[in-house]
Amino acid sequence: GKVTLVTFLYTSCPDICPAIADRLVQVKRRLGKDGDRLALVVISVDPERDSPGAVRDFLRSHQALSKIDYLIGSRDELERTWSRWGVAARTSPDNPDLIDHSGLIWGVDPRGRRVTFYPASGIGVDEMTDDVRVMLKSTS
Repeated sequence: GKVTLVTFLYTSCPDICPAIADRLVQVKRRLGKDGDRLALVVISVDPERDSPGAVRDFLRSHQALSKIDYLIGSRDELERTWSRWGVAARTSPDNPDLIDHSGLIWGVDPRGRRVTFYPASGIGVDEMTDDVRVMLKSTS
């Protein structure tokens, strides 16, 4: 019953993942009281290292505790989810500590339809917030 922003990240990412998490939290904050009608969902692309403790630390460091639902699971579970969303995720051939993955954010309406699609970079918080407001109005 909520508008949802969905993305795929990992907690030890040194670059784009923290920026995406920060952007999601900013959208929720900018919505004010309407932010309660927005769910933020992150799905892990690193089942080996995204433990409950690592997720808690990541969310805490991005002021996202209780704002983002960060889903973890076994490699098999996550690979099935990645496949359904068309997400590629693999260990970088150049550095085994890095995960090469799709850096995308989807906007999902309350009926579960993917209605917006954002690249990890190149889209601003204002544009995402405006889109979420439109989706929220269509559910009122």
